[in-house]
Amino acid sequence: FPVVLASILSEYDKEEIEHLKKFGIDIGLAYQIRDDVLDVIGDQEYIGKVYSTDIRERKKRILLIYSLKNGAKEDIKKLTETYNKKGDISEIEVKEVIKIFERTGAIRYCVDLIKDYCNKAINHLENIKDKNVKNQLKEISSLLTRFNDLPKNLKIKFLE
Repeated sequence: FPVVLASILSEYDKEEIEHLKKFGIDIGLAYQIRDDVLDVIGDQEYIGKVYSTDIRERKKRILLIYSLKNGAKEDIKKLTETYNKKGDISEIEVKEVIKIFERTGAIRYCVDLIKDYCNKAINHLENIKDKNVKNQLKEISSLLTRFNDLPKNLKIKFLE
């Protein structure tokens, strides 16, 4: 972890290093979940990769897992069929999967989870003595929870 390495080189005490390590883990999880959400609601220009790559590559991300756990029978059946079929997933199927993610509350759940991980990360910073470092890391954390500054074409009802 770069944060831990930097803290060791800067001669932080063991307690601060442990809190920075936990900060790094929590902020890393928030970042990955945000990346997963943006993959579903984003576009290539904004996120820097093709829209819905995770669905097309059948990656088993938290959105899918949540939807399989909390979806209606017909939604679970559709997700299972789509992810298990041979060949490419069509654009129509991608849109159906995204609608299921919305309907099951998976995207809203992930947005809330991002905020929870960021809050946990920020709480670890309370034990860091260097206020400058603390403030810089808090600012990084706050960037991950900002969905209201997305381009207008990406804003959808549960992110407002």
